[in-house]
This record gives sequence, C-alpha cells and structure tokens, in this order.
Amino acid sequence: MDIQQLQAELSGLINGLIDAKAKLDGEIPTIQATFSERDQVTKELLRVHGKFTKILETLDLIVETAIPAKTSDTSVQSNIDPERYLAISCRNAIKEKLDSFQTLTLDQVTTGGPLEARHYKSLNPSIPDAALANIEKKIEKVFKEIQKKSANKEIILLIGVKDENTDQTLFESKELIESRVNKPVFIIEVESLQKMTEIDLRKLIVSSEEAR
Repeated sequence: MDIQQLQAELSGLINGLIDAKAKLDGEIPTIQATFSERDQVTKELLRVHGKFTKILETLDLIVETAIPAKTSDTSVQSNIDPERYLAISCRNAIKEKLDSFQTLTLDQVTTGGPLEARHYKSLNPSIPDAALANIEKKIEKVFKEIQKKSANKEIILLIGVKDENTDQTLFESKELIESRVNKPVFIIEVESLQKMTEIDLRKLIVSSEEAR
C-alpha cells in the first residue's frame, strides 16, 4: 500500500466516523449507547473497524485476524477478500442486507433500476418514449460511479434475487457492464434475500470464481 492509497483509505475512515458522530448529535447526551445490528451508527462503526483492521494487517502492524468459522466453512472464508469485489444491485433492500454483514464488508453501487433503457420499457410499457432520454442520462451517471468504484477492484458482483424482475434485468446487462469496466462480472443469484446469510454469499462467490 503506497502513501497515496493510505491517505485515501484514512480519509474514508475519518469521513465514516464523522458521519457516525453526526447521527448521534441529536441524541440525549446521557442516554446509554446501545444499538442493534441494523442501526446506521452500528453499521458505520463496524465498517470502519473492518477497514482499519485491514489497513493494519496490510502494513504488517498486526497479525491477520482469523475469521470465526465452522470447520467445513474454513476454506470458503479464507478464499474471500472483500477488497477485491464491487457489489452492484438494483434495490436498497439488497444494499441494506449486505450492510448488515459484519465481516464480509463489500463496496457497493445501488443502481435504483436497470442499466439499459429498454429494460425500463419492458418493466413498464406505459413509460413514454420522451422519458427514456432522461433515463439514459441517469444510467450514464450510474456507470460513471461504477467505473470509479471498480478502478481498484478485481471482480464485479451482480447480486439479486431469483424471482425479482428488476434484478433479472441487471443480470441481463452482464456483458454490457464487462465491456464498460473491463473487469470480470459474476452473477450472484439468491433464492431469498431474507434467508441469505453471510456464509451463503461467501459460498456463492467462491462457486462463481471456481466456475470461471
């Protein structure tokens, strides 16, 4: 890790902590600080903790932390380095699910919809053609974010649910995304978002890489 990269990583951590503090500014100062795993402050603190630990490990300032796992899952755990991946999804529900994971902390882009205007039309045939121009502009902004965030990544993960039509349109744009970012793109399709666990996602990622 060079100095410029370290500066960028530390700036990200500092901004995350500032955001967490800002969320607490409106709270009663003497109230006991207790948060659930779904609380935004908790999520931010866990994200910063994971990133900071990774920096210290990279700089050989601490010994790499072993990830608790069942014996049968050890190989799956050890093959996953979250820093290698950028996760792309269509919906905030998927982002919130991934944010709830404590050790598999993935950088993400949430598109808010398909990545091709024709898919908007297929999902909602009543959309007027005149509106497609604005949709194209929105899609270009999303692609710029994807290109920026994927610059230091090795693999793009498209994450969605089997029976969700919007997620399926994202999967259909796999080749387009590969051509725009020049990185391999893997489709991670889950049966149920509610039932998906962190180890489930790890296994799907490993399986996708092995099948490449």
